[in-house]
Amino acid sequence: MGAIKTLVALVVLLVVASIAFYFAPDSIKEKGLAYISNSPLLPAEVKKAAEDIFATPEYKRTALLKELDSTLNTIQQTIEASVSAPEKAIKAVERTKEIVAEITKLNDDPTFLKQITEAVAEKLVDSGATCPKN
Repeated sequence: MGAIKTLVALVVLLVVASIAFYFAPDSIKEKGLAYISNSPLLPAEVKKAAEDIFATPEYKRTALLKELDSTLNTIQQTIEASVSAPEKAIKAVERTKEIVAEITKLNDDPTFLKQITEAVAEKLVDSGATCPKN
């Protein structure tokens, strides 16, 4: 009976902590997710679930860009090892890496989202569209 109470208390505590983490600022979420993803004690399923629930769009983009860069390195190494004339393929991979670097730079730029928001707002103002009234 004591074990059930402990388990219920642990579940309630986890739910409360999850709710607090969900509404935390993005910087805290990103630090928490980095800690969770680097923890060797947690199974991959828990890490993936935490990322799906709590990750900000910027965090997800950064993770995808890192994975893309890693995959490009693997492709480049495979090309160098198995193709007799790899120059053209390597140039394509290197250009793709440059594009990834540019996107990463834009992803880290706080004005990037502001530029998009301003462009959308300007289009709405120019079109004369208004927000629907309730």
